[in-house]
Amino acid sequence: MVVLETIGGYESARLNFLLDNNVAVHGTDTRKVKNHDELKLLIERRQDLKQMLTQEKNRFKAPLNESLQSGIKAVIDCLN
Repeated sequence: MVVLETIGGYESARLNFLLDNNVAVHGTDTRKVKNHDELKLLIERRQDLKQMLTQEKNRFKAPLNESLQSGIKAVIDCLN
């Protein structure tokens, strides 16, 4: 299967050639692909932030001096 990006009609000649030669072809909407990629990145970023929040909460519970705890608490508040 060949996937063609549909932009400005330039893919038409390639599409017709491939179809004439019995090649499976799929045209993609670049906006949908781009939106999917952006969504994937946002989900990964959210997972990273949730992991950071968990790490900071664990650090806050560890026996530390007060100057570090106030800084950690500030990061936790920011991530919440």
